[in-house]
Amino acid sequence: MPRMKAVTEGGMGSFKISGEFRPDADAALYRGDCLDFLAGIPDRTARLVVTSPPYNLGKRYERRVRLDYYLEGQARVIRQGVRSRVS
Repeated sequence: MPRMKAVTEGGMGSFKISGEFRPDADAALYRGDCLDFLAGIPDRTARLVVTSPPYNLGKRYERRVRLDYYLEGQARVIRQGVRSRVS
């Protein structure tokens, strides 16, 4: 299980950041496949879901794929994000 890190800054108190979903964490920063991370979040638990998808433009740091494949992959991520967020 990834450890949780407490960060204290400017009188804000302790802000808990985890590397996986944990209900007692203030935030989770996950390095890996977002679908693996989202699968571990129970339904209607997340208060905020932020994503920064690859834009499939052929940049040096991304692998360009067919448009239909790209759109289906993004749709899977969006469905999981909607499932996991609080209504």
